[in-house]
Amino acid sequence: MVKYPRALRIAHHVVYFHAADAPSYVNAKIAEADGAGQPDEAAEWRKVGHFVDRLLGDAAVPPAPVRPRRAPHYRRAREPGTD
Repeated sequence: MVKYPRALRIAHHVVYFHAADAPSYVNAKIAEADGAGQPDEAAEWRKVGHFVDRLLGDAAVPPAPVRPRRAPHYRRAREPGTD
C-alpha cells in the first residue's frame, strides 16, 4: 500500500494534464502555499512533487518494442455462377 495515496493521485493528474511543465507547476503550487502561510498544504505539494519526479523518470524509459504483425489474409472473391 502506498503511504501517500492522495499525493500519488494528484501527481498522476498533474503529469497527465501538465506533462510539459509538471515540475514547474508543482513548484509554483509549493511557493503559493508557502506564501499563503499554509505549511501543511506546502508539505503535501512537496510529496506530490516527489511522485511527479518519479513518474516522469519512469516515463523516460523507452517502451517495449512492438512485435511485427502478419499481413491480413483476404479470401478471393468467387466468380459469379460457380457453386
